[in-house]
Amino acid sequence: MFKPIVTGVSASAAILTAAGLAQHLADAQEPPIAPINCPSQPTWTAGFTFYERILLADGQFKTATVNADAAKVHQGAGLASPTAFTLNRGATVTVIGEAWDRGCNQWMEITTAEGNRWIHGNLLAIQDNPMNVGPVDPVEVALPEQPLITSQCPQAVWTEGFRFYELIALAERQYRPSVVTGNGVYLRAGVGFEAPEVAALDQGTPVIVTGEAWDSGCHQWMQVQVDGKRHWVSGDLIQ
Repeated sequence: MFKPIVTGVSASAAILTAAGLAQHLADAQEPPIAPINCPSQPTWTAGFTFYERILLADGQFKTATVNADAAKVHQGAGLASPTAFTLNRGATVTVIGEAWDRGCNQWMEITTAEGNRWIHGNLLAIQDNPMNVGPVDPVEVALPEQPLITSQCPQAVWTEGFRFYELIALAERQYRPSVVTGNGVYLRAGVGFEAPEVAALDQGTPVIVTGEAWDSGCHQWMQVQVDGKRHWVSGDLIQ
């Protein structure tokens, strides 16, 4: 649909050891970090892996229109990622990046009132490409709010005012180094056990915690930075 300009992005999404790789292969029967290899793969995705975020430069952000009714917007890239809300046909969004799943589907990262989210590429028409733009109904955006975390998880008193699946970002000075406490710990593209697996990390792998979120099962998830990229890991599996 368009060619992103990417600078300073490494193709490596996580640190893998032989033990971590073996564990993931045993569980999933496929490499945890697989290069994008799709028949219709655009040339600009060379060197990137499935589910890896491909960022656009600020000057390359695209305006797009939703071309389907009740289009699902997800927490992360992939149909397995939890649905955050839906957008009605004609809603306008800003595209800031993309990713590809293992089914060779293109996913677009968009900005929303609830933060950056993901939508299937087939559900958007990039406005600077008239060939993709169809009839547009009046804009109507549905943004159902998740419950407040403390309404169901009273133990998380510090999250007052935040909602399930909402990123609680740390200020840069509050970033804290942590380590993985188990073997074959899944690094995920979004919050929740349904989010796609990006890699498997071995015990002792260093990560930097940059934020947190809570799922509707009162499970804490930590946003971590590994090799310069940010993904999610269960809060029980790092210290």
